Amino acid sequence: MTRPRRPLVAACLCVLGCGRSGGASDLGQLPADVSTPSDLSRPSPLDSAGPITCRTGDDCPTGECTAGYCSVPWPCNDKLKDGQETDVDCGGPSAMPCANGRVCLADSDCWSRKCLGGKCGTKPALTLPGDLSDCAVYRDPDWCKNTSFADVGDLDGDGAPDVAATMVRLAMVDVFLNDGKGTLRLWQQPKLPWWGSRVAVADLDGDGRLDIAVAPDGFEGVLVPELAILWNEGNGAFSPATVTACVEPETQQLVVEDLDNDGRPDLAVTCQQAPMGDAEIGWLRNEGGRRFSFRAPILLTGPLASIQASWHTRVDLNGDCRPDFMIDGAGPGLPYALNLGNGSFTPEMFLPANLLPPGNYWASPRVWDFTGDGIPDILTPIEDENFVPGLYLAPGTGGGAFGKGGRIQLGPSRVTPGIPPVVLADIDQDGWMDAAANFFLDGELYQNQRNGTLAYWPGRVACFEDDANPVVADMNGDGKPDIVTVSAAGSVGILFDTAE
Repeated sequence: MTRPRRPLVAACLCVLGCGRSGGASDLGQLPADVSTPSDLSRPSPLDSAGPITCRTGDDCPTGECTAGYCSVPWPCNDKLKDGQETDVDCGGPSAMPCANGRVCLADSDCWSRKCLGGKCGTKPALTLPGDLSDCAVYRDPDWCKNTSFADVGDLDGDGAPDVAATMVRLAMVDVFLNDGKGTLRLWQQPKLPWWGSRVAVADLDGDGRLDIAVAPDGFEGVLVPELAILWNEGNGAFSPATVTACVEPETQQLVVEDLDNDGRPDLAVTCQQAPMGDAEIGWLRNEGGRRFSFRAPILLTGPLASIQASWHTRVDLNGDCRPDFMIDGAGPGLPYALNLGNGSFTPEMFLPANLLPPGNYWASPRVWDFTGDGIPDILTPIEDENFVPGLYLAPGTGGGAFGKGGRIQLGPSRVTPGIPPVVLADIDQDGWMDAAANFFLDGELYQNQRNGTLAYWPGRVACFEDDANPVVADMNGDGKPDIVTVSAAGSVGILFDTAE
């Protein structure tokens, strides 16, 4: 029996009328202090003709043919050490991370996130405590158990990562400031024109201050094909605006990535006609000066819910240095779209369904070099036809190809149906990426074994509550990655890395 693909749209409920103003009664209304400037209104779509097909580079004016479509080479794939690269076609802010043994200037230049004596490498693992249980939890009394999503970034310019969180059925963002030691306090609550969902923190206008972009929550059939942007004016002031992002009526997911190599972060979203209608990836090119241009969308074959252009790192599936889309849904194949480097993408393509064990479905993949060979691999949560969850690691073989990998043995008590959110963090600081997964009632850590697989760590992992959606940042300034969770239980939690 073939199981239909289904959207992975997380929704959590709270009692109508709870909390402060800006809740359900404001849905669909633009708050008085939210404007829609004309320079953010939707222009005519560009690139309407779509990408040009080719067989070889001779068919293209640029001399490059990628997956059957003409593409434009980027400098970080020219076989030279140029620009801000630390080694040939790797390191620096634009190129992919460097493999072990390559030249680096900072940890961020390396897949291992370890720059040791000017070379990327690894080091002995720190010792993990019996439990990872050092957890600080923050609750806004008016949330009424309806936290949705969060992202982290230095929003007040003091050097410490802060937290921006949205709440289901509340039309605002809660901004928490970090004192640099991992203690948060509620700072600002800028309003939204609708209930908020996915949130991303980035400097969208190039003024050195981090802004906040928010996708709407289409709960109860209220569909909005737009995003909200909270421009950071400094001193705690945010100027709100909206920008149309989709052709389809419902905006769902949101990522921020420089998709055209102009040095400005662009916005990408998934949109669909709820609940199981046509879907598309729409992206907005950042033109500078707080202006965006609406690009031609990528049409999808199924009602898929989200995309992964990055997970705080660039996703390059085929090794050409350009950030690609990995499409996040539920199905037997692994959908993706390759960046052609000229402001366009290939149509939806699929990695082979037989990469996964028979009868299993996937969602929310994470891309990283888990095996230490400098080639990105795919770690994906999976579930079988009986909804039994699991984790699966498919090794990259280069050029956008992936080999059959193996199912990672879960902890003994993890039988809750559903596909868990997964976050990547080098918890033991050895230069090999680990993974933390949320199985709805508790978290689990999977340590990288340095042999192409990950293994369940038997200690308790605290701070993961019901439906926690984790992100990673060093919240207390000790140089180790902490995990920030937001949950349907109405809290922001910080799980501190206490490895020694």
